Amino acid sequence: MQFHQFGTANPHRLMLIHGLATTWQQSFGAVIPRLAANYHVIAVGMDGHDPNERREFSTSAAAATSAAEFVRREFDGHLDALYAASLGCTVAMSMVIREKVHVDHLVLDGAARPSFGVLTLPIAKLTATMVHGAARGRYALLLRLFGLTPQMRDHFLYKGASKTTLTNGCREGLTFFDMLPPATHYPDIAVACWYGSREKRLVDKGIAKLREYFPELEERAFPGYGHGEILQHPEQFIAELEGFLSSKPPRMPR
Repeated sequence: MQFHQFGTANPHRLMLIHGLATTWQQSFGAVIPRLAANYHVIAVGMDGHDPNERREFSTSAAAATSAAEFVRREFDGHLDALYAASLGCTVAMSMVIREKVHVDHLVLDGAARPSFGVLTLPIAKLTATMVHGAARGRYALLLRLFGLTPQMRDHFLYKGASKTTLTNGCREGLTFFDMLPPATHYPDIAVACWYGSREKRLVDKGIAKLREYFPELEERAFPGYGHGEILQHPEQFIAELEGFLSSKPPRMPR
């Protein structure tokens, strides 16, 4: 796992975790320069998703352990803010719930919770094959059903992700919420769940599960957007993120 840091002279730490089949550059390259003016930005390049990383993505728990070790080593286990998209939401949740990283502000974008029972693994493999092909220009119509436009495909999908990484990532995305430990409330974390209006049915169950841990979480729907599409609008993304961070001061001063 790679950690790319910007604006290191700033005291407030903001970690960004991308989603499946994309890279930190594709997801955050347009927003990092602006954010780095005010924040110490840490953009995570997950295993299997970073051109400089040879290891495959395995599990969200393993990714969370690596990220948590970095935060404990570099920042005494504390982040002022953590934004995570799609698969990154499972890593962020593991960091908070299992690894006990303290986060003042948490934004979970596109925290989908589909459920397929005994068909989960076959569907994970099928989805991985589709995503692998989609990165190479196929399955455009099917992607639209998941709220992914051709423009998003061209901008965000990383052709270097292997089928192993994609299969493991899809499996985690499909099973993560069902594997969480019993709910414990985290009243000291300000939490927002973002999603595009076109993916509402995919995230409703995920948000319901998240409320077991964060009863006061805020929902923010972006009209007309699909999965992760807010990242295609850098100015809006920055305004929304900075607005949330400034409107919700830390509940427990550190």
